[in-house]
Amino acid sequence: MWSWLFIGLIVITCLLCLTSVAQLELKKTSARIWTLLACCSMAVTLTVLFNNHSTEMQEYPYQFKTPNIVLKELKPQEVIEQAPGTVTGELEGNGVTKMVNPRAMVIVNNLNIRDAADINAPLQGNVAYGQIVMIMDNPVDSDWAKIDTGTGIIGWAAKRYLNMLPEEQSGQEPEIKLGG
Repeated sequence: MWSWLFIGLIVITCLLCLTSVAQLELKKTSARIWTLLACCSMAVTLTVLFNNHSTEMQEYPYQFKTPNIVLKELKPQEVIEQAPGTVTGELEGNGVTKMVNPRAMVIVNNLNIRDAADINAPLQGNVAYGQIVMIMDNPVDSDWAKIDTGTGIIGWAAKRYLNMLPEEQSGQEPEIKLGG
């Protein structure tokens, strides 16, 4: 930005100098005013040119704070309260219960939710693109899945319009990659 200002001031100063020289050559009475304007323009140009117009960023002090994280070891005997929509699976080899949370992401603009697993079933509502829904029932031999939208709508939707998300284990959030 400063470079454009410098260029503009230099051009204006040169034009004023040329005009004052022409006025002096023609011996016009306005030559004094043009000369005064040229001198003022030179003073402004030199002032702007030699002032320190630093564009450096100001440094702010930052001190890293270590997060306070406390890990608790769970034992198989402890009762763990489940989050809504989670299903407790079988015991794994180490005696820890595997938590399964079947979820899916809607991959169409408006996903229709129906009363039954049938294209002609009455419509319950619809779900927008990108919304995460809970899978309530996922029959292997069917093209439909019973879903809970989390907004009070529970019904059946076509599986081909859902992107099944990886199962959660031990309370970890699944990694969701959109695009590419």
